[in-house]
Amino acid sequence: MRRSALVRAFETATGTAASERIGATLERFGPYLGGMIVAKGLSTLGQLLLGRCLGPSELGHLAVVLATSTLLASPIAGAWGGALVRYGAGTPEATWAPLVRATRRRALLWTAMPALVVLLLSPLLAPWFAAPPALLASGAGLALAMALWLFTKAACQGRENWQRFVAAEVGFGAGLALPAAALLWSSDADWRVAATVVLAAYLLGSAPGWALFQRAARVCASDRASTAPPLPTRVVEYTRLAILVAAANTAFVQGDRFAVQRILGFAEVGVYQVYNLATLGVALLISTLLYNFAFPLFVQGEPRAFAALFRAAFTRLLPVTLLLLFGAGAAQIYLSGFPFRPGLLALATLSATAAIAAGYYGHLVASLGVAGVRLGTRVSAATLAAFAAGVVPAARLGGLGGVFALYTAIFVTVAVFYDRALQWQQPSR
Repeated sequence: MRRSALVRAFETATGTAASERIGATLERFGPYLGGMIVAKGLSTLGQLLLGRCLGPSELGHLAVVLATSTLLASPIAGAWGGALVRYGAGTPEATWAPLVRATRRRALLWTAMPALVVLLLSPLLAPWFAAPPALLASGAGLALAMALWLFTKAACQGRENWQRFVAAEVGFGAGLALPAAALLWSSDADWRVAATVVLAAYLLGSAPGWALFQRAARVCASDRASTAPPLPTRVVEYTRLAILVAAANTAFVQGDRFAVQRILGFAEVGVYQVYNLATLGVALLISTLLYNFAFPLFVQGEPRAFAALFRAAFTRLLPVTLLLLFGAGAAQIYLSGFPFRPGLLALATLSATAAIAAGYYGHLVASLGVAGVRLGTRVSAATLAAFAAGVVPAARLGGLGGVFALYTAIFVTVAVFYDRALQWQQPSR
């Protein structure tokens, strides 16, 4: 049988022969890959255009808004969405439908509660974060729309409905890029306008999930049971631990904006945001293509085998990855109109490359179930502690480069530890 280009590329990257199952999976990966490249290209373009419209200071304000919304939405919506994928992937529709309804309700409600607290207490919280109350309040308002979008993608991922998953990503990317392009001709663009654009993009990206949610509602309504069954204990335990992991990880990757703003000011936050997106944005394009498609397979497969495949591919492709990220980052910084700092870009490239490995292993460990997220909780707590202890000295001594160097060291440590841990960790449903 003639092998496709994707199968040949897989075999070249890993140095192994693709099994029949992996070959079939890679055949389905092609359309998904094309759609996600378009989607991530649109969202990256939108972010670059917003940076060009706003300039360093206003972009720095927007970065604080986005960091606030991510801190509120990503841990909870991501954890409940991850639980849906972990325990709903490959299950019959009668099992999946009540699970998606229960997890979606909790994801939105649990996000809304802390967002409301931050919204009401923003004047009191502002001094702690060295940010105007309006930025925190706007971030809180944006959190629920972000949570809805994140959970929509999780629902599509759990059913391996990649057409709708890609549609959610394309909807967000188009909703960001098209208004951002229009703002190039506006002289009134500020962080408030940009935050409104992001809100509309989240809502547009959430639209493809409504058909799945309505289908789940019809399946549950046709069930003879008068009340919804309670969530299985293992799902609740998994999600509670996953929220702790996600909260620590989100604070780790978003808290830098607040630290940089406090020490270096909003203009440097804007520069940091552009360099971060120019490198980490491309890294996320590569890694999320892999994580999202592979996570349902992790659940049903052998984690050690997936770890060995990734280790082989990552080592072989490391020089290409570094060159790709540096080149793409330089092009994006040029297009954004921000100053080019080659040393800073090199450090950002190293950080983004290490983040790909740490993220892959993190998803692989999470697929182990409760045992995996327990391990992830300990690692995330240690990671956050290292970040909290090091970010202020790193920013004071090395500026933005010091922050990127700190991230690189932490990401590499996490990836190596998880790789070793997977050699002995046993799955737990």
